[in-house]
Amino acid sequence: MTANYYPGDGASPYDMNRLADLYRDAAHRSSGSIQIGDPLSAGPMRLLAIHSIELNLSAYLLLHGVTWAAIRKMGHDLAARLECAEGKGLVLRERTAAHISAMARDREYLIARYGPDCLSTASQINRLLATLEEVARKVSLAVADGPPSQQIGLQTSSSKVDRRSGTHMNERPTPEGG
Repeated sequence: MTANYYPGDGASPYDMNRLADLYRDAAHRSSGSIQIGDPLSAGPMRLLAIHSIELNLSAYLLLHGVTWAAIRKMGHDLAARLECAEGKGLVLRERTAAHISAMARDREYLIARYGPDCLSTASQINRLLATLEEVARKVSLAVADGPPSQQIGLQTSSSKVDRRSGTHMNERPTPEGG
């Protein structure tokens, strides 16, 4: 590694999509620890879900030629990533796009990381999981349809994506009411 190397600089869109999928799976597993009436217990799941969304949007941007330097300049701003991704052709349901923008506006990433006193005001769990699933599905489809050269990098080729549905083999069903 050189002094100018930044972690992730060598990651392909496929690598980022796989990492996002692993965070998504961890979010679903940690949702079993949520206790009704205790918003704090949902904090870890929220952080994992939001990070998965961020990684998937980054994967989409990389797939469409956005540099890591440009992505890093966005910080953790999901709205900036979404706006750029939509400009590159990502189409999400209006409700999903609005939710991502609201999460950015309300700084839910920071709340999930550092704001136990604010967790009760964060997005509803069903809405967050529905957003997580739609972003994962759409980006997985785009990455699976990407050029084969995008599928090199980390040893992550064991993840199979159904090109028709964009479903990873370990994908969870979409939550009801989302």
